Amino acid sequence: MSEQETTQLLQKAYDSFNAGDIDGVLSYFAEDIEFVFADVPKISFYRSRRGRDSVAEFFASMGDHQEPNGAVDIREIIVQGNKAAVFGHASFHVKSTDRDWESDFAHMWTVEGGKLTRLQEYADTAAMSAAY
Repeated sequence: MSEQETTQLLQKAYDSFNAGDIDGVLSYFAEDIEFVFADVPKISFYRSRRGRDSVAEFFASMGDHQEPNGAVDIREIIVQGNKAAVFGHASFHVKSTDRDWESDFAHMWTVEGGKLTRLQEYADTAAMSAAY
């Protein structure tokens, strides 16, 4: 894929997330997608995962526990070869505690064969944990 095509693929995936279309988000992922997250003990669903079914469970659990405070704001996408960095800001409301958390983030993606194959997230896990 060209860098422009990769940028468009990522933008479509984030647009689907912001629209609440998780099936749409999942359609951009390879069957063996890998999500790599830091361990946040207070948040059981926030852990590394492999496979589209496991990632679908992540999104379902995330929706059970928290809801977005507006759209995830994508500020910049940088693509080089099959790697992409997405920088943005997100804010969520935790249903069980009635608290909010927000964080700037960096999502490091790998793209192969027109599908997203790997995500490594860097975000403020202390802010997440404090809200739970």
